[in-house]
Amino acid sequence: MKWDILDMSFWDNLSSRTTSDTSKVVGELLIGSSDSGSYISIFRSKDMSFHMLISPEREIKEPLTDPKAAGLKIRILNNHLVEGRKRQDYIDIQCTAKPHIEAFTEIVKEISKLILDDGLDPIKAINMTIRKWKSFWGKIKENIMSENDQLGLLGELYILDDLQKREVVDTLSAWSKSENPIHDFEFPYVSLEVKTTLRSRRQHIINGLEQLETNNGKPLYVASFLASKVGGDGVSVDEMVKNITSILEKEPEKYELFNERLALRGYRPDHDKYYAQNKFNLMNLNIFPVDDEFPKMTSSSFSNPISSRVTNVRYTLDFEGLPNISILSSEYSNIFCKKC
Repeated sequence: MKWDILDMSFWDNLSSRTTSDTSKVVGELLIGSSDSGSYISIFRSKDMSFHMLISPEREIKEPLTDPKAAGLKIRILNNHLVEGRKRQDYIDIQCTAKPHIEAFTEIVKEISKLILDDGLDPIKAINMTIRKWKSFWGKIKENIMSENDQLGLLGELYILDDLQKREVVDTLSAWSKSENPIHDFEFPYVSLEVKTTLRSRRQHIINGLEQLETNNGKPLYVASFLASKVGGDGVSVDEMVKNITSILEKEPEKYELFNERLALRGYRPDHDKYYAQNKFNLMNLNIFPVDDEFPKMTSSSFSNPISSRVTNVRYTLDFEGLPNISILSSEYSNIFCKKC
């Protein structure tokens, strides 16, 4: 069976297959567009767990990435016998919980593509894919990101990608590592909040009285995008993620860190088919310094302390006409690098 037609329902088809020898299970061989010489099959074992069996076609010298995730296991089967093949070593990737089957199916397909279509070494393909998915595995029932959340993430990814390419600062480490950060990026010398809107005017929602307050006295800037929803000429969240991962996958630590940050923001790669339907055009990026003259509402804006009963303060701020820095100017890069 071609790997790309595999879907979740096929696992039930596997479990219904029987053989006269009750000690054996019946699997399905996966094939690709090229003759890579690699053997990949999938099956359900007697305990009803799900398996992907891969022949590395060489001695396994380097370690396999440990997913460290409940319900996902990797092991080496030494001198294992598969009917119709000689005894040899295999790599067995196992999913032990059915609620994870959607994510596991995507893992199987991703590894299969890398090996059977792209000709990548099986162990490299496995390690690359597991490093990516270990960050998303535990979020079984995560909802698909709303259109607004996709647009917000797209703005953060644009900043991340742009500053990484300029090589002026370690943007990935500065990308917030909490689920509800006050600011999206905390650089050594400056904080940055990213705002993206589909409105015709540069009007943004400010979440909380703290969002436009400085952190430990560092200068604060707001990156503001005007965006429009478009058709085929735009960019979607999944496309931007793939563009960045294609660069980071050669650096395992950064690759894992990037996926961890994506997971915190509710992104899951098994939802890419939904995100691909929403394409946006990001336009007119400007950077606004939040100084003493900048219009804002913070806790210090009130002469009397605000009651603790007042929560979830949100307001709309119109940025039109405020002093700003263009992304095309040299000053833009210098904001984030004190030594530049």
